[in-house]
Amino acid sequence: MLHQNMKKKAGTTNGSEASKPKERHIVSWSQEEDDILREQIRVHGTDNWTIIASKFKDKTTRQCRRRWFTYLNSDFKRGDGLLKKICSYSLCEAQRIFGNRWTEIAKVISGGTDNAVKNRFTTLCKKRVKNEALAKKQ
Repeated sequence: MLHQNMKKKAGTTNGSEASKPKERHIVSWSQEEDDILREQIRVHGTDNWTIIASKFKDKTTRQCRRRWFTYLNSDFKRGDGLLKKICSYSLCEAQRIFGNRWTEIAKVISGGTDNAVKNRFTTLCKKRVKNEALAKKQ
């Protein structure tokens, strides 16, 4: 009985909230905020997202990181296909070492954002499962 009461206090529900779709929040950036982000990255580099995000009233570390790698970083070329050239072995090996810390993997395997690396890994895994299933049928 005590255990059940603790669950209720911890905020567990009967599942009614689990069926709600996630609300997407579109984050807008002003030119001034972009300038602040560029300056903070110049000062702190791209390894200190917590410090960088602390300079903004309403931006998270993830939002800052995504803004930089997706829109502002001139070194990163979108759509260059480099991620498609990454050997599945090296990506799988990096995932084995780092787990699902995609930002760390993206640093080791240059060529994309953390999200792009995660998506490439997922695609490779789906292909591998499909190929293994076909091999078992033969």
